Amino acid sequence: MEGYAWGGSEILWSETAIRLSKKGHRVAASVKDWGKSASPHLEALRVAGVDVHRRPPISPSVGIRSRLARCGIRNRTRHAWFERCENAVLVFSCPINTTNLARVLAEMPASAKYAIVLQAAFDFAWPKGRAFEEIRSAYVNASRVFFVSQHNRELLETQLATRLSNAEVICNPFSVYYHQRFEAPPGGEPLRVACVARLESGIKGHDLLFRVLAQDKWRRRKIRVSLYGSGPDEHYLRALQQHWNVDSVQFCGVTDDIAGVWRTHQLGILASRGEGLPLAVLEGMLCGRPFVVTDDTGAAEVVEDERTGFIASARSWQAVDSALERAWRNRDRLAELGKAAFYHIRRRLPADPVADFASRLEALATGSARSEPRRVGPEVEETPVLAAGAMDGEAAT
Repeated sequence: MEGYAWGGSEILWSETAIRLSKKGHRVAASVKDWGKSASPHLEALRVAGVDVHRRPPISPSVGIRSRLARCGIRNRTRHAWFERCENAVLVFSCPINTTNLARVLAEMPASAKYAIVLQAAFDFAWPKGRAFEEIRSAYVNASRVFFVSQHNRELLETQLATRLSNAEVICNPFSVYYHQRFEAPPGGEPLRVACVARLESGIKGHDLLFRVLAQDKWRRRKIRVSLYGSGPDEHYLRALQQHWNVDSVQFCGVTDDIAGVWRTHQLGILASRGEGLPLAVLEGMLCGRPFVVTDDTGAAEVVEDERTGFIASARSWQAVDSALERAWRNRDRLAELGKAAFYHIRRRLPADPVADFASRLEALATGSARSEPRRVGPEVEETPVLAAGAMDGEAAT
């Protein structure tokens, strides 16, 4: 996560590392040392048999690192760790499309294969200058590049001016039960809408939602919008709520009971300016709830307009207003749309995304060309697999 000790982008690689370790593979993980804030997650890795290496949280500036690399001066801690990774599969988990792996790949053992997992690509963040060639080289030369949405793949291919024939689309693990039965949303008034998202308005678009709800027509309507999550913009958003006097919004904090959220809400909404494929949408649809989402994001790949939700035609408050207006006019059909969402998303997602991803890495380790999930028998080859968590916009350093 950019600037966070632990977040949604760490779940896939960490749970896959645990799964592979329990199956008998030798697994190591290199993560930035955020101190106590990430300790419970790292302890779970250690207990599962994963060799956890904590990197120092403070490193030289980008300019200094670049000059050291050009002079052939290596990061001793990283180089010593890499020496243990001969014939390994290295997996670099990158939070954003501008993460530059060049200095890390230069020290990687020649016998190792590597894969990249890209959790989000934004059209307002472009690789530029010297970094453009370095980042393009890293993706082109990877054994696999895993994206969480087709939108992100196409966007990055445009940004790098190349086609990535080594690309595959995967899914992040979700926290709701895949095999549950459909449960209709609650009826009656007010219309209860949930926004489950990190409180980071520049990306998640909370300000666009507030601007919509500040209009007189929405003030007159019986609607309640619950914000679930925490983040750096909570103070700002509370101030914005007061500034526009948006009393239909309530801050609900963080919850681990995601299924419980959807039992009490009829509709989900994300006014995002950029996304990979948000878990909030997947989990809400798995619980049978339609969604309002913005176009040209990963979320729009799984929401079918006026069948499983409503798509805003642009990432603007006017477009979000129009989509929410259509949801309001169809509020008597939300149970019908939610049921369609319930079945539609199950045709798009693997029941066990961690097992799916683990099988792809095993195929990569054994040289198999198969990329689809496969059944793995009890006998596994002890191939070292390295999960290198890239956090704070920085790869394993």
